[in-house]
Amino acid sequence: PDSAETEALKTELAAKEDEQDKLSEQMLAMQREMEALRKLLQEQQQELASSSQELQQAFRQVEKLMKERKSLKEQLEKLQEQMAKMESLQEKLQQRLRATELERDAIRQRLQAEAQLKKPHRIDEAESARLRTGGEFRPYEHKPTGPAAKPRRRREGAKQRRGMARGGTGDVWCFQPRSKAALAIRVLPSLDAPRTGQKILPGDAFKVSEQYKGPSRDMLFLKLADGRGWAFNRSPDVGTLCVPRPAGKDPLAPYRLPEGNRMPGKIR
Repeated sequence: PDSAETEALKTELAAKEDEQDKLSEQMLAMQREMEALRKLLQEQQQELASSSQELQQAFRQVEKLMKERKSLKEQLEKLQEQMAKMESLQEKLQQRLRATELERDAIRQRLQAEAQLKKPHRIDEAESARLRTGGEFRPYEHKPTGPAAKPRRRREGAKQRRGMARGGTGDVWCFQPRSKAALAIRVLPSLDAPRTGQKILPGDAFKVSEQYKGPSRDMLFLKLADGRGWAFNRSPDVGTLCVPRPAGKDPLAPYRLPEGNRMPGKIR
């Protein structure tokens, strides 16, 4: 019986050893799994740390962008305030400019009115001269007298055919138009020549140093002795404008325009 119990105990011990070996093998396998899990956990922790760093960097960038957005918004508000101030200033300047222009126009009108009051018009002077002298206004009609004028007309006609008619030194002509228009002085003896900017008013007398035959039969261009330019005695659409006036015989009487025509009109 003792031997049987011993054999049973040996068998049980061998089974226990086999079971222990299996348990040790399972423990080793479990240790290997734990080691693998530990490595995996470390890798995940590293990934989490890196992702957290990236997340922190992203948060920092977002904060930076928010600060920049806030500063840009403040700059935009400042610019809008400046623009509003500039618009109000521009409106004030425009109002001041309009007021200045109105004041300038008023001053100019007042000066023109004062000049017209202080400086009498040439026609008013003519009217006062007529009342003072008791003379009558009349256009001067040139009437050649005696046979002695015929050879001179033939000589003048010959010179006019050559293009130039020389008048006597200091011949006096008078501007006596049928309308209220003024006569614009030309630079050259031509109706199409440029104008000098000066003009002859009705009743003005002027000395002529040279005469030039015009395109029509009785038209003459008159060179003013004072060097201002050229006038002409006739106009194709108006007729006679200037007439000769002997300086030694007839005093220069002012010329009166028709009633109602008190100011010079269109410059011819």
